[in-house]
Amino acid sequence: MSVPLSPDDVSDPPVRRRLAYRIGPLVLLCLGIVAAVLACTLALGEARRPGPGLWPLLASGLLVAVAALLLFREDPADYERWTRGTARVGVAVLSVVAFIPLFQFTGLLPAGFLLLAFWLRFFARERLFKALILAASGAVVLQLVFVEVLGVPVPAGPRFGLF
Repeated sequence: MSVPLSPDDVSDPPVRRRLAYRIGPLVLLCLGIVAAVLACTLALGEARRPGPGLWPLLASGLLVAVAALLLFREDPADYERWTRGTARVGVAVLSVVAFIPLFQFTGLLPAGFLLLAFWLRFFARERLFKALILAASGAVVLQLVFVEVLGVPVPAGPRFGLF
């Protein structure tokens, strides 16, 4: 005969699942520590004249504090299960990460077009023609707003003799 389980035993997740919930806060904690160390290599300055390392140091300190809080006070019941929708978030993040070197190599217009076309086609599920038209329009608007109106210096990238 088996011993009946109490309600506390049923609601308590297995040890392996409880440890899996600690991975995210541990990654954030490590990231915050590395960022704090790197920020300390820059000049911190003073409160009235902050140096280039002051704000990254404060942000990384906040990240370390929140990660430590999550590490010890986190409730696994707050988590949702992983689904296909969760994987879509990962793909979205990876597409933005891929945008950065593409932006540096090709400039804002082509990289913005590709990112917008990808997002519109696969995340918004727009038809291909509509996604391409909207992506082209959006990339041109981004170029006009950031480069022409606001004067933000962006990498020019190869012009391919177009303009």
